[in-house]
Amino acid sequence: MRPRRGRLRGVLAEASLRARVMVAAAILVALTSLVTGFLGTALLRSYLYSRSDAQLRNFAAVASRVLERSHVPVPQTGPQQTLPTQFLVEVVSADGQVQTTETPLHAARGPRLSAAQLRDEGSPFTAAAGHSWRVLVEPLSDGRHTVIAFSLDDLNSTVTRLEIADALAGAVAIAVLAGLGLPLVRASLAP
Repeated sequence: MRPRRGRLRGVLAEASLRARVMVAAAILVALTSLVTGFLGTALLRSYLYSRSDAQLRNFAAVASRVLERSHVPVPQTGPQQTLPTQFLVEVVSADGQVQTTETPLHAARGPRLSAAQLRDEGSPFTAAAGHSWRVLVEPLSDGRHTVIAFSLDDLNSTVTRLEIADALAGAVAIAVLAGLGLPLVRASLAP
């Protein structure tokens, strides 16, 4: 009984030149498809995370100012200031109790942060609560913290769709290679 590697060489040695060329081309197309798909999704995910982090930071600056002023009575003559609903906003007291909550449109349960995460101020991080959230914690002047979170459901859905599209494109490329390449190689290598 031949070793496995020896059997593979034997099969390749016995295969026609046409079959070896097609197998090599299919492997190259598959590898190219995998590499471009991986790089594309990695770059897209990185870009979308950077963009969501920038949105969190920009919104945190505004939300912190609004929440700092929330201790001052607001005259009821004009419209009330409300926060956009794409973000989950919580004000957490120094002892960890949630005092105020603004929920996003889908009203999903937000992440529950540990004391260590509440001290991780200024840089966004990912937290899970049934699904993923991008979270930014900002301190308020009275010892409280503003927790601003952005659901990553849409971001993850976008990346997943790209991964599916890349896989389908790779499969189509291999099918086209087989459909067009095999007759071309056969004609080119005919005696």
